[in-house]
Amino acid sequence: MDVILLGGSNSVVKNGLRIGLENKDITLHNYALGLSTSLQNLYELIRHEKTINKSDFLISESNINDYLSPMSLNIILRNIDYFYEELYKANKITIVLILPIPACNDKSKAINEAHRKNCAHYGFNLIDIDFYYQKIIFMILIKTINSTLCH
Repeated sequence: MDVILLGGSNSVVKNGLRIGLENKDITLHNYALGLSTSLQNLYELIRHEKTINKSDFLISESNINDYLSPMSLNIILRNIDYFYEELYKANKITIVLILPIPACNDKSKAINEAHRKNCAHYGFNLIDIDFYYQKIIFMILIKTINSTLCH
């Protein structure tokens, strides 16, 4: 099975996302680059078009680095849209990971929503770890408030 991995340092580091994909039954093509955004993923998608066309599926993550980018939010959101439009043209089974951003502000929300919107629009599989992370934080907060009020 041929798998393409696009993303940032979470896909590059030795014990990162790639660790579960490195086995004898999988040929991993890791085109991730640390601290790279959707724009870099778009570049790799175009640059490795032939390999991607032959692959079985693709995994992408970039939301954290999109957030860390010094570019204006409008440019970041535009680049995210461009990436997903081109990804759709690749016609591959795709899994998109939205990882937890260690900030909860308008920029992080807009970036994560752009990824969610594009996944829904193009029919990509989405593993939204940030959503589950926020849900768990909320549940812990409610339990803490309840236990404080009950004592």
